[in-house]
Amino acid sequence: MRDQGLGSWPARRARMAPEATAVVHDGGSLSYGELAARVTRLAHALRALGVGHGDRVAYLGANHPALAETLFAANTLGAVFVPLNTRLAAPELAFILGDAGAPVLLYDAELTDVVDALRDDAEVKHYVEVGSAYEELLANAPDDPLDETVGLDEVCMIQYTSGTSGRPKGVMLTHANIAWNCFNMLLDGDIASDDVALVVAPMFHTAALNTVFLPGFLKGGTSVLMHGFDPDRVLDVIAEHRVTRMFGVPAMYQAREPEHSTPHCHHTVRRQWRGPRLPAGPTRKPVDGAGATSPASPTAAPARSAAPGPTTTAPGTLGRQPGCRRSPKGCRSLRRKSPLEVGHS
Repeated sequence: MRDQGLGSWPARRARMAPEATAVVHDGGSLSYGELAARVTRLAHALRALGVGHGDRVAYLGANHPALAETLFAANTLGAVFVPLNTRLAAPELAFILGDAGAPVLLYDAELTDVVDALRDDAEVKHYVEVGSAYEELLANAPDDPLDETVGLDEVCMIQYTSGTSGRPKGVMLTHANIAWNCFNMLLDGDIASDDVALVVAPMFHTAALNTVFLPGFLKGGTSVLMHGFDPDRVLDVIAEHRVTRMFGVPAMYQAREPEHSTPHCHHTVRRQWRGPRLPAGPTRKPVDGAGATSPASPTAAPARSAAPGPTTTAPGTLGRQPGCRRSPKGCRSLRRKSPLEVGHS
């Protein structure tokens, strides 16, 4: 394959295990074969909207298979994925869309009011609502395989900081950055293809996307996507799907209500990652075995996310990354050379 980046991952995985379950969400599931086909169709649809190599494709929404499909489809074209924080206000989102220069925005129907409020200030050409319009877009797109030339040192995604010290800043992550981080997570977490990951933290943050979902996807595991954190539901989901690994911030572990959940339902969990240490003092007992393991990343400090909650001006920050330099578009660049070579097939 000419595509050495993340956009090739669905097709590569589908060749190895097309029937294996890739994602579970809202009572349904997609196999690697099904997801790869949807990614191909979405890539064709984005190309029809004018998206090309190096363009930005933004996504605004909660955890959903469409978020992963948008990431892979954009990367298939050599375009750059821009996940947006759902807890930002319309003016902040408009600034990020303008700073990134995204001509296309895919968004969750639940956030229609926010999107309507930013339309006059954002220079977005195409808006796609995830739902019937999104499914129609995929249904009308061709399914011919795509294999664009995408290098490891090209930008894969831009994740924006919260802007607590000024304007939000875009952290530019290359395909090699993401791939090496995944390799580190596979080794550090001993992730296997039969692992089931619970993705309950928001995927617009680096922790859920880059240390939980993508490493598991690369290995061929299953990811259970939850729309949001519900302390009365999380442990039941762990029991139902026999989850083996997850990430959570301290507030999530503190908020769980074991008396309302299936007894011992967390005994399948082998690996857990979280941000800062739990605060001292009387708190609910964290899930057994919760440690302070941090992702070994060549590009960023350990994820430090604030607990999910209602806010518009100070959401959980990705943190300012060390060793950044200013890029021509005003983003914080973390581009590094990598010795990684992917063989052609």
